[in-house]
Amino acid sequence: MISGNLWNSRAPVASPWGATCAKFSVTGLLLGLVLACSGVVQAADYQPEVLVELERTRAYEGEPVRYQVTLNHVENPTPPDLSYLDSQFQVSLTGERPMNSSFVRIINGQRSETIRRGTAYIYTLIPKATGLLTIPGPKVEINGQTIEGRNLMLEVLPADQQDTVKMRLSVEPESVYPTQPFTVTLSVTIKALPEPYASRDPLGVQSKPPVLSIPWATDDSLPEGLEPSENAQRWLTSLHNRDDGFSINRLRSSSLMSFFESNLLTFKPSPRRVTLADAAGKETDYWVYDFKRTFVPSRIGDYSFGPVTLQGQFATDARDGQMVGEAIHAAAAPVEVTIKQVPDQGRTGHYCGAIGRFDSLTATLTPTEVRVGDPMTLTLTLTGSGSLDNLTVPDLSKMPQIAKHFKTYEGTLETKGSTAKFVYTLRPLDEEIQEFPPVAISYFDVKTDHYNTLESQPVPIKVDKAEKLSDSQIVGAAAGPRRNGHELEISREGIFANKTDANLAYDQRVRVKYWAAALGLLGVGYVAIFLTTRRLRTWLDDQPRSRRRTAVSRARHRLHHGSELLKHQKMQEGADEIRLAVCGLIADLDDTCESGMTTTDACRKLEDFGLESELVKRIGRTLETCDATRYAGSAAAVGLADEADELLDEMVDSLKKRKFFK
Repeated sequence: MISGNLWNSRAPVASPWGATCAKFSVTGLLLGLVLACSGVVQAADYQPEVLVELERTRAYEGEPVRYQVTLNHVENPTPPDLSYLDSQFQVSLTGERPMNSSFVRIINGQRSETIRRGTAYIYTLIPKATGLLTIPGPKVEINGQTIEGRNLMLEVLPADQQDTVKMRLSVEPESVYPTQPFTVTLSVTIKALPEPYASRDPLGVQSKPPVLSIPWATDDSLPEGLEPSENAQRWLTSLHNRDDGFSINRLRSSSLMSFFESNLLTFKPSPRRVTLADAAGKETDYWVYDFKRTFVPSRIGDYSFGPVTLQGQFATDARDGQMVGEAIHAAAAPVEVTIKQVPDQGRTGHYCGAIGRFDSLTATLTPTEVRVGDPMTLTLTLTGSGSLDNLTVPDLSKMPQIAKHFKTYEGTLETKGSTAKFVYTLRPLDEEIQEFPPVAISYFDVKTDHYNTLESQPVPIKVDKAEKLSDSQIVGAAAGPRRNGHELEISREGIFANKTDANLAYDQRVRVKYWAAALGLLGVGYVAIFLTTRRLRTWLDDQPRSRRRTAVSRARHRLHHGSELLKHQKMQEGADEIRLAVCGLIADLDDTCESGMTTTDACRKLEDFGLESELVKRIGRTLETCDATRYAGSAAAVGLADEADELLDEMVDSLKKRKFFK
């Protein structure tokens, strides 16, 4: 790699995320000092409100921007509808988290406090146009009252007009049926370095990796109906490069040097060299990096991929033995793939909505020996591989060979993977039938582009005539006064339906004294249960106390489970479980929700608890290591379980000294 003194960037770009983290750190420190001096302020009754925040006020066309909507002091909220922004932005809900915080500001001696008790919804906005765009505040109806958030402004800049970096998105094939895979390719083309470095990889001289924003690089951002051929962790791990490459979505690994810093993970596919015409029409060498990911659709519709944006410093010239670079922003326009409907031509009346390749259709019938009118259960099992999202239950009453001899009822459907089971109840109408006839089901074969029909095998059955009862069998005279016979007898109250044992026809007069005693016992039992429940409810209502008592055992159980997962090479699940062990302990002690707790949030809580600053920093580094393990794999997880176990012991000992578990 070329040393740093050869690089002279004309337009260094400061990282907005770094500045933001620094602001958060200083703000958190000042907030802690102010709260410690001023004491705890009791929150009064606050009116519901809609708070909106924008990650930044300037972005490039196609660059994703985070937009947060907080429904403050609202019980049981639902995500606000932002569909009115579709004309200007591509909008997606990327997460939500509970808010339980307060902010104190002192300006010119005037103290103000902002308390947030609600739910924050995080959206990603991707601008579709350039210029100064207005983001109208969302409207939310609460208790019959409409509350509106304030408007925000976003300046969207066009992509740079340059030929140093070219980006293109493509999809192959552009139209498929459900279950047919397709591949999305992002091609990043970078002009070769100036002489005498033209043979070097352009990414090998970067002081900071260029940042790619790829919406489909992570699984949680994929729309319903699409499954990747391999999950995001495995795909990214195959592209991971420790030396150089691109940052994707600013994914980071933990840094052992500083608690407040982390390193961008870098990813790079194997490059290829091509010759293309530059802006002046001159044949020029370029390096091409192709990011390919394959998906398998299960639903019909149109899916959009992109846009993809890139920001970074790139060398454009060499002067006096030093390379001169420029800050470049590039974008790739989105592409669409169409998951098409199966054709009408060739479709038979047996088509059930299955799409793919299916092997067999089997039929089982129970019982196989019945009388006319007796119920039977038919199970049809369709096996193979394909999409069952549009599957419908075949109507047996429309199959003449079945409707002629059987009374059929509406069937039920059960699917598991690519296997479908249709279950029906039916009754034979005559004794002439000797086998249950074959059932035909059609599916669409995506490889041959035709409809295929499968038939089940006939099932041999035996149907006897329905038994007819004579009057003497229905009502017969008893041979004597005994009541333990098995003949039905005449009863003044009538014949008991479906009963064949005369012993069941006993005296049914109401015994008042027995009922009175039973009601008395029931009343005593009710009073006892009421008093016990009331006492138990009083004890259980102290939920914060209950959470504190069980906090350590829950944390140790999670830590043990996470360690076992790591031993079995389940890196993502194990790291998540270890992170939950620490964050869950903090949430239990503070009686807050562990969902959405970031590393910064956890460390601030521990500082508020009074833990030593060095211990807090070590815990923060461990949490960052958990985040890195999701993408860096086993390399980042070395010693993670042992380190977390040791830190948990120290953390519990320190908290016990401060009597947090009472």
